[in-house]
This record gives sequence, C-alpha cells and structure tokens, in this order.
Amino acid sequence: MFFAVNSVRTNNFTDENMIDKIKALWQEAQTKITNDTGCVYGIYHHYQNDYRGDYTLSIAVDHPIDHFSALITPNPIDNYVVFAVNDDHEDKIYQTWQHIWGLEQEGKLLRAYDVDFEKYYPDGRVEIYISILN
Repeated sequence: MFFAVNSVRTNNFTDENMIDKIKALWQEAQTKITNDTGCVYGIYHHYQNDYRGDYTLSIAVDHPIDHFSALITPNPIDNYVVFAVNDDHEDKIYQTWQHIWGLEQEGKLLRAYDVDFEKYYPDGRVEIYISILN
C-alpha cells in the first residue's frame, strides 16, 4: 500500500506541460516529506490505455505519515518486471522508460497497465517496477 503525497494527471506525448507538471509535483512532494528517511515512490496508475495515453502520477511513501491518504494499493496478484536504473539522474530514468516502451513495441513486454512505480531508495538507487500480464 502506498500513501500518496500528491498527484497529477498527464500524458507523455500530448501534454505540452507534462515536464513542468511532473517537476512541480516532485518539488511539492519534497517539501512534505523532508524528514522522511524511507523510500519514495513515483506511482503510475489510472492509465487511459497504453503508454501513449493519459495516466495519473502520484508521489508516495510506503508507510503512514500525517495527512497522507492510502490512495494506491497494487493488485496483490500482479507480477512485476524490475528495471534497475544506472543513475538517479532524470535523463537516465527517462532512458529506462524509453527502453521499456521499446520492449513493449517489440512485443517483448506485455504490460498490465495496472499500477507501475519507480522506487527511489535513500542510497540513490532507482528501480522501475512494471506490472505485466500473467
């Protein structure tokens, strides 16, 4: 279960303000979780269809913090493929997403489009969890 800090609805391909929305989302979240020492998550959910459609991005933590709601619960039967990001720089994260989209285009990754997430560890590591069809 993830406890959402804030959320935004956007689209990677048709929303001209997507980058600004996501940056503002992360900046706002960082002010709310400044004293938190656990993992932080970028949760992708409520997909319109595939990666070209609208989706909701929520910044969340995995434990209760005052005034955050338990917004997102991944389906317990979902299977995930985990992609390690070589660097926590946003360009490397985006390159990993491009790789994921490429695998999907090639038919090598059958995504469920349920709840996907980026997991940001306190030590700087980042992993992207993609829900897949069984």
